[in-house]
Amino acid sequence: MASLGQLVAGVAHEINTPLASISANNEIMHTLIQKSEQNDILKDMLDIDTEAIKRITDLVKSLKRFVRLDEGEIQQADINSELDLTLQLLHHRIKK
Repeated sequence: MASLGQLVAGVAHEINTPLASISANNEIMHTLIQKSEQNDILKDMLDIDTEAIKRITDLVKSLKRFVRLDEGEIQQADINSELDLTLQLLHHRIKK
């Protein structure tokens, strides 16, 4: 389990690095498009990208919470919270 946790943490970190760059570029594009107010297609694309960035960010946060590498001690858990976390990770498979 520890090896799996380290693997997931590494993958999460590798996803976060380029995601931060994409997110920053997305914010700059948003500012530029708002100033021009000429192209609705670009605005729609930007909205789609913003939603995709949010979904990826939420997924990475969920993975980090799931592996909890920084918590090496036994502690009490809230079963409802843990089920919600699991459902977030599986949301793409159980949407319908």
